[in-house]
Amino acid sequence: FFIIVENKKKKKTQKNNFFSLSKLDKVVFKIEEYLIIFFTSVALLTGCLQVIFKYVFNWGVTWSETAFVISTIVAMFIAGSRAIRDDQHISVDVFVLLFRKKIQNFLIKLSYSVFLILCIYYFFAGLEFVKFSKIMDIISPETGVKEWIFYSTIPFAMALFSIRLFLKIFQNKSELSMDRKIKNFTKSDK
Repeated sequence: FFIIVENKKKKKTQKNNFFSLSKLDKVVFKIEEYLIIFFTSVALLTGCLQVIFKYVFNWGVTWSETAFVISTIVAMFIAGSRAIRDDQHISVDVFVLLFRKKIQNFLIKLSYSVFLILCIYYFFAGLEFVKFSKIMDIISPETGVKEWIFYSTIPFAMALFSIRLFLKIFQNKSELSMDRKIKNFTKSDK
């Protein structure tokens, strides 16, 4: 009887844990969605204005190219985080397919763990570079904006990647198999 009660408590705790991870996933999803829309729109608007100013009015804005590039980079970093969520990121899956499902799941979690460690390293390295840029007080000649603001996109992106990888590592085992990756791959081909 005590074992059954204990098992029910464990299952309830696991469900609550999963739902909290699910809520975190939904919140991060919405944040990513709005940021991708915002930065892509800024890049598109800036790029169009740059072309119009240059070829119609024969006049240019010095900061437009930098704003276009930075907005595009930030949007792509956030889209990279979304790619991790949807299993659309670059990975070497041929090797994993050679093994049984249990070993496949282990190898996938191992690869996500290594990827997470790398992202955490880049996060802290990026923070150090941002700190260095703040100390140097470098200002972009094109925009007049301090460079550390642009460089802070790296730690921001690595934080998003890390959250996504953390969620991938601790999600349900049924969602982790290669079958899901194969289904996602075939869906994108249609």
